[in-house]
Amino acid sequence: MPGHVRGRLDALVSMAGIVFGSFLFAVLYPVLEGFSLSSDMGVMTIQKLLGTGHWAVIICLLAGAGVLFALLRLISGGDDGRHANADPL
Repeated sequence: MPGHVRGRLDALVSMAGIVFGSFLFAVLYPVLEGFSLSSDMGVMTIQKLLGTGHWAVIICLLAGAGVLFALLRLISGGDDGRHANADPL
């Protein structure tokens, strides 16, 4: 199967999943509405939840992203996808 056909099929399946998920949510919402509204905490942010400032949250998120990128590079063997003799198209 050519690459462009596989990409179109992936897009079609993704769109079907979005439509099905939206429909399922609309059908089940009346049943789940009480549960969804039972824990109204007002405006809640990560800072309020953890009881810390926004800079601490930003630094932790950046550090976590850096660790995940480093692990991904380690797992993938350090290949950054650029090859000297790779075909550009």
